Amino acid sequence: MHIMLESYVPILLMMAGAVGFAVVNVIVSKVLGPKKPNTEKMSTYESGVEPYGTAHSKFSVKYYMVTMLFILFDIEIVFMYPWAVTFRSFEGAMLTYALVEMMVFIGLLLIGYFYILRKGSLKWN
Repeated sequence: MHIMLESYVPILLMMAGAVGFAVVNVIVSKVLGPKKPNTEKMSTYESGVEPYGTAHSKFSVKYYMVTMLFILFDIEIVFMYPWAVTFRSFEGAMLTYALVEMMVFIGLLLIGYFYILRKGSLKWN
């Protein structure tokens, strides 16, 4: 049991170092940072244009549909890459199982893809 806990010491040290680095940077920037606020510095900056409306404006549903499409393809690659790398090591029944499992996975992804196409999120207007 003692040997297993020793293997986590480097990870814990790295995490403590990362948290400590972040905390020290925030404290140093608060202490040493400029403290001369004025109306120009405190105003909202939107690419040089005066902001209008509220911060709680609604986004188009297309934005969320495109986001879903990105996530769909991102997840596809994340799961397909390890499968493709280990595919040559499959034999016999395991090969059949791996192929069927991937076809089910691709089928589910296609359902999501066709749903997004049907909703029209890929149309420009």
